[in-house]
Amino acid sequence: EQLGHPLNRVVGIDPDWRSLAEHRLPALPRAVALSHALPLAEASVDLVLASWVLEHLAHPGDDLQQVARVLRPGGALVFLTPNRRHPLIGLNRALSKLAGLHRTLVTAAYGRAGADTFPAYYCANSAPALRGLGAQAGLDLERLEAISDPTYWAAVPLAYPLLRALDAMLPHGLSLHLVGLYRRPAIRPD
Repeated sequence: EQLGHPLNRVVGIDPDWRSLAEHRLPALPRAVALSHALPLAEASVDLVLASWVLEHLAHPGDDLQQVARVLRPGGALVFLTPNRRHPLIGLNRALSKLAGLHRTLVTAAYGRAGADTFPAYYCANSAPALRGLGAQAGLDLERLEAISDPTYWAAVPLAYPLLRALDAMLPHGLSLHLVGLYRRPAIRPD
């Protein structure tokens, strides 16, 4: 949103109307929708960006099939999502089973209501899962990188130095986030 857009058309899609209504770009066309039922025509999109979305998908194969449907041949999906293998995500998964405690921690850490948090399933948050789900949807996983991101907890002053130290000790494949690029194969002439 800060870069300006050389694209002909940009559309914001989110299941939460409030999030869309409070968006920093008031002129941005937007739609309330879920990613497993995108309100877009087949082969109508060049690029889909999904930041911190995949972890919230209970059935990510359905969502990726919808993305593949709306992408033009050669189109891409770029995503950023937590790495299921990172210890912090393991802790989050364990705490989410204790709903009351999880909500309390979300409120304390981020200053927002715990109820204002979408459930996280982490079904598409490892390299093997991302490869398999993409292949089933007809998308090629061209690139996947694990990246360190201590800013994930920057809003919590006491946790930030601890997370930085943890990230520095972990092997690269266990870094906090996964950044990837799926591409819908281009149509090849016969």
